Amino acid sequence: MNAAAVASDRSRRVRVAAREWRAAGVAGDDAVAAVDRLYPDDRLRFGLVMRLVLFVFTLVAVSAAAGLTFLVVDPGGVLVFLGAALWAVTELLAGAFRFHGGGADEATALSSVGFLCAGVAWVADKSGVHSTSTAVLVVGLALLCVSAAVAWRLGEPLFGGLAVVGLAVALTQAHAPRLAWLAVAGIAVPLLERIRHSRDPAPSHRDAAEVAIFLFAALAYFAANLWSFDARTLESFTSGVPAPVLFPRALAAALTALLPAAALAAGALRRDRMWLWVGALMTAASAVTLRHYWRVAPLWALLVAVGAVLGALALLLQRWLDAGPSRERRGVTARPLFERGLVEPAEIVAALATLAPAARPLPPESGFKPGGGTFGGGGASESF
Repeated sequence: MNAAAVASDRSRRVRVAAREWRAAGVAGDDAVAAVDRLYPDDRLRFGLVMRLVLFVFTLVAVSAAAGLTFLVVDPGGVLVFLGAALWAVTELLAGAFRFHGGGADEATALSSVGFLCAGVAWVADKSGVHSTSTAVLVVGLALLCVSAAVAWRLGEPLFGGLAVVGLAVALTQAHAPRLAWLAVAGIAVPLLERIRHSRDPAPSHRDAAEVAIFLFAALAYFAANLWSFDARTLESFTSGVPAPVLFPRALAAALTALLPAAALAAGALRRDRMWLWVGALMTAASAVTLRHYWRVAPLWALLVAVGAVLGALALLLQRWLDAGPSRERRGVTARPLFERGLVEPAEIVAALATLAPAARPLPPESGFKPGGGTFGGGGASESF
């Protein structure tokens, strides 16, 4: 991101924080107005629903234009050109037009990544790369590089996740993919955690790092999971000769139990909601894995039990925190002061539901009469 985009991103976060302070009762309207004057917005932005609508419509328009182009010229020869052109359009939208994070620029960026990766695959095929393993490796590395470049240039969290997906795809062709996933996650997560908690990167870059950390944690758990180990899921992705495991089963069983506990402990000690979510999801996955080997109860009953236990723990923790002085203990509180991350998805769903309202009967004064219309002339019947 250039300096202007970084400054705009920081200003937007300050304005959002000011509104969250007002919602929590910490700041008033005068303070929010003062923040808006000190940190003005120089970008064209839309609400969440309009952003989603523009994203979908732009994807449809790009797909239609690409389809018409492929009817005239060879698709393989223009994939890289289309990807580069869409990248230029994205830079223009985010730069000169200051249209950042509005849906359309995200759609053109996503289309650019797709076309560039497809173009790299086409070039590799025309260059004589007929090995499936090499082709998967090339496409995975292309997705990693292009997505990381977009995430760094535009600061979009989606592309931070796509970069992790590309790296994971490439690592499936390693000599020992299970160990490779664990090793890369063990190296990448601490580095990304430094970016996530640093003040130097732009807020969007920190969001992209958070998405990447979440996916790296999921990849590490999948690689260490006992069920995945016994099923040889990762080794089956390797083309040609199956990859060696090089991983003791006892370690997989231990990590299946220890990783969820470690994630929950990290979230609790660091007061980090993301790691609490990671730990909760890992706990549910470990419960499903346990049920696969010891059928102590139906799957639905086990999931309900896990949810009930986690809910009970959350309720007990909330009551313990609320019973403390000023409803907090050592700076930890159960009150949702400044975090609205779980509210926004619900707002999106509620807003989207209004885009397709249910059919309602017309009011009596509308004058509508069923049965079709009438016409005449030329000997034709008047009813239809």
